[in-house]
Amino acid sequence: MPEHIALDKVEAGLTEIVNRLRESQEGYRELGHRLQNETAKRIFMRETQTRAEYAAELENELHRMGMHDVKGDVSFRAKARLRWGEIQAGAAGGQKS
Repeated sequence: MPEHIALDKVEAGLTEIVNRLRESQEGYRELGHRLQNETAKRIFMRETQTRAEYAAELENELHRMGMHDVKGDVSFRAKARLRWGEIQAGAAGGQKS
């Protein structure tokens, strides 16, 4: 496989991972803000920070590889997962009104 094709696949794969990390980061942040239980809220916010750190590390590697813009939109699937999490949090009584 030519080197540039392999590099393109690596960049595409890392970009997808970054986008998924950002999507889950946003989902954890949104749900964390809605929880009333402080322990659960801290767990969600800690996971938000962890995902942000992982995404930043991968973005730095992509920048070193020459990719300038790594941003992507939140996918429909991520929005659906966030909505499902909101429904579950509401059903469990942990969602703020």
